[in-house]
Amino acid sequence: MESTMRATWDQICAVYPAEYVILDDLVIDPVGRRVSEGRVLSHAPTRREALATAPKAEAGAHRALKYTGPVRIPPGFIGLYSVE
Repeated sequence: MESTMRATWDQICAVYPAEYVILDDLVIDPVGRRVSEGRVLSHAPTRREALATAPKAEAGAHRALKYTGPVRIPPGFIGLYSVE
């Protein structure tokens, strides 16, 4: 698959609804620590398909695998994180 131009996360979600996307050329929001922009390298309904169709990464490449649909949190889930 040919990669796209860099787009905002909202634009990516609109073009690839409820799909897994592989992104590079990332811009990370320093406050929320989330991807705010990126370039779509691959997309598919499943993680496996998105990973299978993504071009091979070069050493040191920074990529993200994200889901553009709603995230379902299981009942009773406890998330742990640390602040640097």
